[in-house]
Amino acid sequence: MFYFKDTKKIIKIKFAYLKFYYIFVLLILNTYKMSKKTQKQRVLDALQHPKGISPWYAINELGNTRLAATIHSLKKDGYKITSVTEHGHNRFGDEISYSRYFLVKD
Repeated sequence: MFYFKDTKKIIKIKFAYLKFYYIFVLLILNTYKMSKKTQKQRVLDALQHPKGISPWYAINELGNTRLAATIHSLKKDGYKITSVTEHGHNRFGDEISYSRYFLVKD
């Protein structure tokens, strides 16, 4: 804090500091509100990619542990989504199958 002999300058500096702080907080809150997406929107954005989306990608990158439920909800909303069953191996070497989802563009 700056101290001056004139008390009016102290008040002006305090007011300017509070004004800056208020504007800064508003900008942070507006950015948070604007950047917040729903799970459905994040999955829909990921489905735009030509490689589609797998459950592993949804868990690691999107934080969605229920991809099939989100896909079902998007289908109910009218989006055309198709799936392909793929085969692979888990970390123990066991053979597994999983679905990769694609957005069908008209």
